[in-house]
Amino acid sequence: MGGEARGKKDARSSFMSLFAHADAADVTLMVLGLLGAVGDGMSTPLKLLITSRIANDLGSGPDQLRHFSSRINENVRDIFILACASWIMAFLGELS
Repeated sequence: MGGEARGKKDARSSFMSLFAHADAADVTLMVLGLLGAVGDGMSTPLKLLITSRIANDLGSGPDQLRHFSSRINENVRDIFILACASWIMAFLGELS
């Protein structure tokens, strides 16, 4: 009776014990995965911000065509940069 109780190990372990056996490659991948997940999660609010700026620019109307065109070009550039960064962050988020 007593031998069975001693032979069983405690199935519970702390969360930090997961990191106790990690080597440098594991830590690097976990950090890259964390950065990727945070960056990928931030992309949706940034997309909404850029889309709202586009809607504001379109709503104000093209009073001065050069100013309107430059604002649209800035928004297109921002969307392109965000798409590239989002792709990279999604890739990094899947590493770990």
